[in-house]
Amino acid sequence: METARLHTCTFAHSKDSPAGATLHDEMLLLFEKERESSPHLFPRYDAPVEKNSGRIERRSCWQTGHVGWFEDIGEWQGLRSVIMVEAERSARNVETGEWETSTERRLYISSLKVDPELALEVTRRHWGVESMHWTLDVTYGEDYCRARTKHAAANRASVRRMAASLTIPWARKHKCTVKEAMLFANQSKEARLEMLS
Repeated sequence: METARLHTCTFAHSKDSPAGATLHDEMLLLFEKERESSPHLFPRYDAPVEKNSGRIERRSCWQTGHVGWFEDIGEWQGLRSVIMVEAERSARNVETGEWETSTERRLYISSLKVDPELALEVTRRHWGVESMHWTLDVTYGEDYCRARTKHAAANRASVRRMAASLTIPWARKHKCTVKEAMLFANQSKEARLEMLS
């Protein structure tokens, strides 16, 4: 597989944005406008529907090598494509029992050649890394670690990542949170052995 650079178009405000609009919003509007005017330049891939944890997820990916409309293109060395991923999630509301659907669109710029199926796979891996960083921060309190002497910070970070690599898969398998997996590991020898095997 080709190595790609992938950048998420963040939710930062640009200086020319209307009040409340983000750079991401503006880029989505430009992407949609270009896609509507030249649909043949924006191939689409629809991933198989996924059903897990009581949710139904549908993902679609559009990717284009038509990047001339991209503002300040000269500043993005190696830019070959722009990717939009649309994720639609349906889940039952626990209070009403009704199905509720939410749709989220994310935009990326990339050095990938145009291949929407590959682009969707790469963006999912990208969010897997982001998810792990979030878990390390929220569950393991990585941002609050104040170890500053010699190799203490690096050693603690290694231990947290090792613990995460054991608890996250176990939590997914047993359909619980990572904090609950940590609690099981603390209280159950069987859980610890299962995590280590």
